[in-house]
Amino acid sequence: MGSIIKSIFSSSTPSDLKDPFRQDCIETIRFRIAKSFFAPYDVKYTASVEFKNGGSSGQQDFTADDFNSLVQKVEQFTKNL
Repeated sequence: MGSIIKSIFSSSTPSDLKDPFRQDCIETIRFRIAKSFFAPYDVKYTASVEFKNGGSSGQQDFTADDFNSLVQKVEQFTKNL
């Protein structure tokens, strides 16, 4: 049993597994401003960056206190990929 587990963890990753978190793999960047109907001063700022590389995909989510901060976070993230 131990040799089976060792062989699973020592083997390399499948060849079709590709890292989607690369700048050239960005599919969509979405910004969302949501205002609460019951609390009009409660505004939420969120964004997501979606990636796809072959059959692999991923998403990074962001939140901020205002829209400008949100844009800065997303911009900094994408520049550092």
